[in-house]
Amino acid sequence: MKFETFVLKKEFFFQMLIIINICFIIFGLGSLLKNYFFIQKAVKTTGEVVEVVQITDNFIMRKVNRYRLRYSPKITFKIQSGENVTFIANNKTINSSLFSKGMSLSIAYEKNNPSNAKINEFNELYAGKIVYIIMSFIIFLFSVIKVFLIKKKQLRE
Repeated sequence: MKFETFVLKKEFFFQMLIIINICFIIFGLGSLLKNYFFIQKAVKTTGEVVEVVQITDNFIMRKVNRYRLRYSPKITFKIQSGENVTFIANNKTINSSLFSKGMSLSIAYEKNNPSNAKINEFNELYAGKIVYIIMSFIIFLFSVIKVFLIKKKQLRE
């Protein structure tokens, strides 16, 4: 393989990384905004953990089926009409001690669809998405710099 071919493949690889990470950043920002607008419109209340549900995720690792246990809180809260609503939170954790029966949590739910509820905490709503965006942006910047350096080297030759 000639050196020029190798450089072109390397440049192409980093260009693809740029495009992929732009998509990741857009997806992350969209997800962040979706949660932000949900919270702006949502009704806030307090819920109580009634149970910590064990969830088994099936995933393939080295062509062998493996199972991992995750835990999510099952939460009950009262809506404005006085009716009780129960939902299983979307956040899955490997640490079952993060939530305990009787624990009080801030909840946000859609007025017209109370079963669409989320735990109203920064970590639950935004932290993971912000980390996702920052990591994508770092890889994006690294790729832009690499493409710039490859182009600069090509111009010198």
